[in-house]
Amino acid sequence: MGNINIVILLVFIYELISITINYYKIKEYGGNKIESFKHKSSLKNIIIVISIIGSIANILIFLESFIISNFIMLQFYIISQIFKIRKKIYIYQNGISYYGKFIKWDEISSIKVIDDQKIKVEVKDSLKAVSLDNIERQKELLDILHRKIDN
Repeated sequence: MGNINIVILLVFIYELISITINYYKIKEYGGNKIESFKHKSSLKNIIIVISIIGSIANILIFLESFIISNFIMLQFYIISQIFKIRKKIYIYQNGISYYGKFIKWDEISSIKVIDDQKIKVEVKDSLKAVSLDNIERQKELLDILHRKIDN
């Protein structure tokens, strides 16, 4: 264990816990999946480019140090970020899931339409807000969000 990079280990553990908590929230609170929406977020392109650069750097570091555990943990983190951003926006009976976060309907304080391509979902009792960009069928998504929050 002496050769394992502590920072990489902490990032790996954090990501594993984050994925587990989100999966639990969806299974425990989500209910049935109602609808899914594709999005073309600009963040998606940035994360993919950074992930490619990170993977190349990770391979180069591995070739120099030959510490397989660091390589695997960092690649897991990089791949998990790509999967999160590529997932659709999922609407469940009891909430919405986007970019690895599940938000219950009663946790949402407001929905703001920023422009014709961006929706901002603000969460109660938090400084968090989820920004939904370039959504296909945005009007349908807004109708569902308003209907669920008004109930």
